Amino acid sequence: MRKIFPLIIISSFVMILGCGPKGASKKTMDELNEVKWAAESAEEKAENLERERERAVDEKSDKEFRITELESELVSLEKESLKKKK
Repeated sequence: MRKIFPLIIISSFVMILGCGPKGASKKTMDELNEVKWAAESAEEKAENLERERERAVDEKSDKEFRITELESELVSLEKESLKKKK
């Protein structure tokens, strides 16, 4: 997904540069600018989603570590409980 957006932007610039010297119509230039804006917006959204994904992965890792700690604590408490019953 991240590879597609730079290609869109590059192709937009190529189209703008390719159409510019030939005297592209205002409508064509407006359409190209709209495509450029959409590509930039999509790229920004992709970057935001990637940051959100990274935060979620970090949070998952933290929670998995906490689960491991709690499981160890539970085992320890169960052992203590068994010793007290004897």
